[in-house]
Amino acid sequence: MLLLSGYVRARVITPELLLSLAAVAGSIGQQVREHGSFARLPATVMANVCNGMYLASETIRHIEKEPSLHFDADTRENLSTFKREVDNATKFILLWVKVVVQLHPAWVRWWAVPDASSLVDKVSGTIPFIWRW
Repeated sequence: MLLLSGYVRARVITPELLLSLAAVAGSIGQQVREHGSFARLPATVMANVCNGMYLASETIRHIEKEPSLHFDADTRENLSTFKREVDNATKFILLWVKVVVQLHPAWVRWWAVPDASSLVDKVSGTIPFIWRW
């Protein structure tokens, strides 16, 4: 995922970019298959899967506009379909949550919980600061 992250940030194409994108896409699919559905992913896995989905989607968005990369029609359609499916799967994730996960994946524990009652900080009895926006 580091390669995708570097590409999204700097937009520098390397020979390993497409291999890394394929590896991340395969990893996302494997994680979802192992747990039966996206909704059943445990919180410990969710941060990595969401991060991978975001990076894959952003990478595809940028490479679709990249004039130096040429794909046949089937490959372009497959990339667009994968991006659309990933975007639809993550549609329910609020934008600020995506930003927080990108800034610090450990913070994902505050939103990847089964119910709202568990959002209250067990020590102070308050809602974590990221919910105060």
